[in-house]
Formats: sequence, C-alpha cells, structure tokens
Amino acid sequence: MRRDLRARYEAGWMDLAGQLDAAQLRALTDNPKSQHSIRPINLTKLWRAIGDPRATPFEAALEQQIPGGHATRVVRVRKGQPEFRKALREQFGDVCAFTGPCPERALEAAHLYSFAASGKHHRHGGWLMRRDLHSLFDVGHVAVHPVDLVVDLTAEVRGYASYAGLHGRPVEVAVEEQHREWLDLHWSRNR
Repeated sequence: MRRDLRARYEAGWMDLAGQLDAAQLRALTDNPKSQHSIRPINLTKLWRAIGDPRATPFEAALEQQIPGGHATRVVRVRKGQPEFRKALREQFGDVCAFTGPCPERALEAAHLYSFAASGKHHRHGGWLMRRDLHSLFDVGHVAVHPVDLVVDLTAEVRGYASYAGLHGRPVEVAVEEQHREWLDLHWSRNR
C-alpha cells in the first residue's frame, strides 16, 4: 500500500459538528439516494443550510482570487514588421541600442518615429531595443540626445537602479544621418 499519497483539506475544512446530522447532510448532496459513501454536495444548498459562505476562510480565499481566463480581441497588425525586424538584425546584429548584445528573443524592432502616424517602415528608421527599453522609449522616458548620441532618462526612470547606469552612456550602435533626424524629432517631442 502506498503511503505517500495524502489529501489535505485545511483550506476548505469547515467543522459542521452540531449543525447538521448525517441525514441533513445527505439531503444537501446532488443525489441523496445514492448508494455511494462519497457524493458531490450541492454548494448552494449547503450554504443556505449553514449561513453566509463568505464567513468561512475557504470562501474568503476564493474571493481574493483574480478572475482569469481568455478573451478574443481584434487587433491591428503592422504589416512588414517581421521584415523590418529582420533587416535591423542584419544591420546591427542582436544588439540593443542602449545596453549592447542581448538574446535575440529579448529584442524588439523599435521605430525611432511614430509608425502609427506614418504606417511606413523607413530603412534607417529603427533600432533593436530590449522590450522594457522599447516601451520606455515609446513614451519618452528614454531618449537619445541627437548631437551627443548619449542616452537620456527622465528622473522617474533614473530612480531605478537597473536603469540609472544607462543615463549619459553613448548608444551601442552605429548612428547614421537619418537616425539623427528621427532622434532629433523624438527629442523635441519628449524633452
């Protein structure tokens, strides 16, 4: 006989001693006339019989759960994005423009301009960036000085030790004239 299989009921245990006898408890099951000793209980009937279920530790724990599941959404997909990313990888290798070499899976093709506004992938209009830095760049918390080509972080982001060291560092990729034009536009919007 295996002894390593054990059930633990502490989280859902409710002591019903003195509240319900065996016949009353049997009446609360889905099939009260069943011959089986273990029967599924109807929780709605049980809760009516013993009172407010939220008063029990088990139900309190259930209420603290975050609802989960899945939903279907219709999203806009950027045409040409995989090709844009491939071109940037061929041009720069697997290098984040701000932190240097990175695993390929951590890098995203980032536009230095608003792709949403133009809908076009410009040949010299992007760099590879780590996902977190790409998000911060898009909202202007990370920028590049268009003349000095050093990373500039907002005070809010500099407050985080993992980002503070980037402030004032030169970019890690070769910068072409077209890059400078996009960086100048990004700088003027965010600084």
